Amino acid sequence: MRPVPGLAVIVDDTGVLEMVLPTGEHRVLASGLGAAMWIALAQHDWDPAAAALALAPTCDLEPAELAGSLRAWMGDLAALGVLSTDAADGKP
Repeated sequence: MRPVPGLAVIVDDTGVLEMVLPTGEHRVLASGLGAAMWIALAQHDWDPAAAALALAPTCDLEPAELAGSLRAWMGDLAALGVLSTDAADGKP
């Protein structure tokens, strides 16, 4: 999974991450751990296992537990239209 083309992602001064769909009609907000998870996924080519390994020590979580949470969250974001499940993006 990867972000849909045209998705705008902004982090404000308070650390809140805002994802705005290309249509501009919907936005998704994430703060704290949600923002950290998004950033870790982006830094690790949308691989939840790699992102979890990097993020787990700062969250005091086990990598396997965090990877499961990342996968579930990615599924939620896909359902909202933020992430694409298109196999053509190279990461089904």
